[in-house]
Amino acid sequence: MTETKYPAEILPWKVLFDGLEGQGIGTQEARKAAFEAFAAKGIPSTKHEEWKYTSVLDIAGKPRHIAKTASALPNPDAWSSLLPAGVEMNIVVLIDGQFSDVHSKWLDQSGIEFVSLAASQVSIGITDAPESPFVALNAALANHGYQLHVRKRLQYPIGIIHVTTQQGDTSLHQRLVTTLADGCSAHLYEAFLHLGGDVLLNNVHEITVGNDAVMHHDILQNAVGINQIGFTQVYQGKGSQYHSFVLSTEGALVRNNLHVRHDGQHCETHLLGIYLLDGASHVDNHTLVDHAQPNCYSNELYKGVLAGKSTAVFNGKVMVRLDAQKTNAFQSNRTVLLSPAARINTKPQLEIFADDVKCSHGATTGRLDEQALFYLRSRGLSLKAAMSLLTFAFAAEVLEKMSHEGMRNHFKAIVEAKLNALATQE
Repeated sequence: MTETKYPAEILPWKVLFDGLEGQGIGTQEARKAAFEAFAAKGIPSTKHEEWKYTSVLDIAGKPRHIAKTASALPNPDAWSSLLPAGVEMNIVVLIDGQFSDVHSKWLDQSGIEFVSLAASQVSIGITDAPESPFVALNAALANHGYQLHVRKRLQYPIGIIHVTTQQGDTSLHQRLVTTLADGCSAHLYEAFLHLGGDVLLNNVHEITVGNDAVMHHDILQNAVGINQIGFTQVYQGKGSQYHSFVLSTEGALVRNNLHVRHDGQHCETHLLGIYLLDGASHVDNHTLVDHAQPNCYSNELYKGVLAGKSTAVFNGKVMVRLDAQKTNAFQSNRTVLLSPAARINTKPQLEIFADDVKCSHGATTGRLDEQALFYLRSRGLSLKAAMSLLTFAFAAEVLEKMSHEGMRNHFKAIVEAKLNALATQE
């Protein structure tokens, strides 16, 4: 039998995979198939259209050990600022991908099941991500994963705090599977705290929103120095609603892949995002709304403010399939550049195969309005105060679309603090 030859950048991952035999989630056969899928795709370069503006060779093309269990549990004070003030919530703490019972708490005592994927017998796959080899890598190397199953309308949000403590050339591959039963509702909040060194966080989250169920999903990305590649796949049943909000303020390299598919009629999808960056941070938002059924609605609004030498990517695609008549789909991306060195690459896309639809998309990029700045300064405001006020007004359109007052206030405070820091940066 001829031994398979792997490219040089894949070989270190193959060594790691071989060392995990008999461990992790799923059968060894499924894991091997996932690794071969990863090897066949290879680590993408900027020659790949979907990765044209985001180079991952530096963070994924070198050996990275698989994260081990944290030797010491961090003090909860380390992530207390990540929790919304005045908002009571269920709290799930994952330390290096592993559930920490001592730091977690449940206020909704019934209607929630949170179990290890290894114990739940739920199979994990590669999901609908042909352009992302990291989803296949996650399926091959995931050694921690959990299933969250909601069976009622929850009274309190669920906060999932991801804490990474690993040091130096480490990778963490975590899988979450969230399911909302028919007619249920839940508010999920995810936040990240990075206490370690050079770590690649490769997360996959599969979400199923049942018929007539409602899910609000808020994500805060403000972990300094993290390298994060995430993929979220959402399946919506008939009459369901999925509301997403992503705020990115920090990160060495962050790539967010968010795919939503309508598996039933009369779905609603609302995708909101804000990215506020400085230094050399890079955030790439790739979204896809797949209108696979008729009579559905989607609305997407992402806004960004970039300072320093930061860079951002927005690639949003709306797919309207042949049978998806009566589709309403809207998409907008707007970015303000505060320095000449900052850069945004934006590519809104529509692929429409049905004829009875209402769809639009657009993108704008520019600097702050000089006349507005002059007016505010003529009224006694400093340059920094005027810039902060204008950029906050720019971002507020997105924040005001959040329905939960406590969560909205939490994100407003973070946005305001970050914009104050960005003001007058060059």
